[in-house]
Amino acid sequence: MSLGAAPNLAVETELAPHATPPLGALGAVAEERISVATQRQLMWWRFRTHRLSLLASAGVVGLAIGFGAQTLVKDMLNGFFILVENQYNVGDVIQVAGVGGTVEDMTLRRTVLRDADGTVHVVPNSEIKIVSNKTRDWARVLLHVAAAYDENSERVIQLLREVADDVRNDPNYAGMIVAEPEVPGIERVVGAEVDYLMQVKTLPGAPQYAVSRELRRRIKERFEKNNIKAAGPAKVYVFDPGQRGPGEENT
Repeated sequence: MSLGAAPNLAVETELAPHATPPLGALGAVAEERISVATQRQLMWWRFRTHRLSLLASAGVVGLAIGFGAQTLVKDMLNGFFILVENQYNVGDVIQVAGVGGTVEDMTLRRTVLRDADGTVHVVPNSEIKIVSNKTRDWARVLLHVAAAYDENSERVIQLLREVADDVRNDPNYAGMIVAEPEVPGIERVVGAEVDYLMQVKTLPGAPQYAVSRELRRRIKERFEKNNIKAAGPAKVYVFDPGQRGPGEENT
């Protein structure tokens, strides 16, 4: 009988490693699995948050690019019509978008101007609504010459016409003037001043200013030589109704 009991002991010894683990080990496994699940959930939320931030940033950038592209298209479209219609060229003196100057460079997108004091203006073509070209084909010198009210008008007009003819026949300026000068007569009368108008059509650009300066110089010399008095400064008379003369009483 003692020999028959030995196999049962061996079986129990072999089954011992497969016995149910203790509760502490189960808790550790569960805690580890919960920790892994929590980390995965946090990683998922972080990834989702970053993805939403990237999508939002991409939307803002796309919106900005859309507006920029729209402006760029307007610039180039307007520049295309400026070139096709030959509205102005490099070297022309123009007035656009509230600024004026000589055109130094122009592309489909922008126009570069330099004004009289040397300031450079870069104007996007989409901002150009009205173009005022001051040097297309020909220009006109308009001089308003002021003389004293008591000077003989016919004499003043005759002197102005003589000056205009002298400049027109001067070899230094004859090539700059494209039509006969005109002195229509009196332009306006203000107080003790009479303004006479002189019109001279010239080539555009620098010739216009050269002729204008020479005309002013010769008019001054001719007036001085012929004792033509210039218009005096305007006088303003102020009457104070509260001021009374001697012996006057308020009524």
